Amino acid sequence: MNAIRYILIICALSFLGFQGNAQNSKLKKAEAYFAAGAYYKASVEFEKVYVKVKDKKEKAAVGFKIAECCRLMNDAKSAQRWYERVIKANYNDPNTVLYLAEMLKMQAEYELASEQYKAYLQLVPDDKKAVNALASCDSTKKWLKSPTRHIIEPAKWLNSRENDFGPVYYKSDDVLLFTSTREASKGKKLNQVTGKFYADIFTTTRDRKGKWSEPVPVDGGINTEFDEGTPTFGSEFDVMYYTACRTNKAGQGGCAIYKAAQNTEGFGIGEIVPLFADSSVSVGHPALSKNGLKLIIVSDAEGTLGSKDLWLSTRKSKNDKWEKPTNMGNVINTPGNEMFPVWRNDTTLYFSSDFHPGMGGLDIFEAFQSKKGDWRIANMQSPINSSFDDFGIIFSTTSEEGYLCSNRDKFDNIFRFQIPPILFSVKGTVFNTDNRRPIEDATVQMYGSDGSFLEIKSEKNGSYKFKLKENTDYRFVTEKVNFLKGKGTETTKGYKNSKDFVVDIPMTPIEKPIELPNILYDFNKAELRPESMIALDKLVETLNDNPNITIELAAHTDYVGSETD
Repeated sequence: MNAIRYILIICALSFLGFQGNAQNSKLKKAEAYFAAGAYYKASVEFEKVYVKVKDKKEKAAVGFKIAECCRLMNDAKSAQRWYERVIKANYNDPNTVLYLAEMLKMQAEYELASEQYKAYLQLVPDDKKAVNALASCDSTKKWLKSPTRHIIEPAKWLNSRENDFGPVYYKSDDVLLFTSTREASKGKKLNQVTGKFYADIFTTTRDRKGKWSEPVPVDGGINTEFDEGTPTFGSEFDVMYYTACRTNKAGQGGCAIYKAAQNTEGFGIGEIVPLFADSSVSVGHPALSKNGLKLIIVSDAEGTLGSKDLWLSTRKSKNDKWEKPTNMGNVINTPGNEMFPVWRNDTTLYFSSDFHPGMGGLDIFEAFQSKKGDWRIANMQSPINSSFDDFGIIFSTTSEEGYLCSNRDKFDNIFRFQIPPILFSVKGTVFNTDNRRPIEDATVQMYGSDGSFLEIKSEKNGSYKFKLKENTDYRFVTEKVNFLKGKGTETTKGYKNSKDFVVDIPMTPIEKPIELPNILYDFNKAELRPESMIALDKLVETLNDNPNITIELAAHTDYVGSETD
């Protein structure tokens, strides 16, 4: 966790400096750390108090604060243990049940989480977040059974033992910028909020062989001894917008949007982008549209519907100032947190939310904007999303792949995703209907409903194979001297995953008589019975398929009736 990712936390640091020096009590010290967002230090102090407290109610209250520290540090397993202990001690706060459900959900314990959400809703029936979360447990089980075709793998060449997140392509798919708290960052002091190094913006480049270089801080004056991260660009890549969090000697500060122009040395010194009239409003996670005229940010400014909302600022041209941001509304924003917006194009937006029905923690959502300006959102489902925090997705400009961020491996790490192409093929054997033996050197023709045509010869063992296209009907025809034509059909329509089809094609020798069964007449009549039409249609089909054959038609009658009939 860090101030860049969880913007607004750093604003409370001044409280830490005052209370930590003014109070000697371990409890007051722990509460000061907690109020400042320094949850690791707070948990250590609270645990010292917990051991000493004798009163059961007071002990439960301290235990709840420890659980809260663990939850806010994304340590779901430890938080679960403490919430269970507090509930057992009859701590009188319904949130213990709600947060226990959330911690179970983050560990993919969906059945147990459902039980706790139901228990919480008995205490607080109208809590929409719990209602959504309970419903999402059922949705999640369906998504896990039918995952999308995305393949997810850790980007080991980017990740460190610290937090790495917020990737963005720079000019091409071969250059990445991202945020990291690794030791190579410029600030050498530990962040009082996170206990880690301050975040900086790093870059890496892929060579012609596909190997990525060792990440290094971006050149220029962007990185400082404080937090910088979550860069974003328009299509021209001439100006970087990013989040920067600053504190003064008194520990006061917040996060703001900065911009830096590209120069010969990399990027110039960043300057703040004024968005709200109240400069104390903390903002972060900028997302600049490709045309450079729309800027989405994250803030809890006055008018926010929940904890953190997405806000939109616009301008008429790149030379104009940004208009005051407006809240993006309740289709996207919720009573929870909406964060990490990313434009894919000027009408498709991706963001993360911990309130919209999801799999647990932050989930990534896709949002489409209609011509009327309405938004329609959809959960990206598994495996893009997990029971943990998933956020900050970006897409390649040339293919259906990219990167996303997740703490599913405990730390914030960058993961690569791709959708493998759907591959179809058909194989089979051309064989003799008399003896089932394979037919070598038969001509095998494939006709596609898209107008495609291919022709090959069957192998010695009678086999053949073709590659097929998506959403296409196919007809296969085989030919060989002294055989009637063989036929087969297949389709790739309706298939969402790769598949290898098998179509064996029989061929009938011409020397063998063709029997037409069920050519029947009623007694003493010349009209064919209805069931005879099927066999005759088959004969017509055979003649149409084999127009060059000569036939001899023969038939016989039964001994029915008298000689005069």
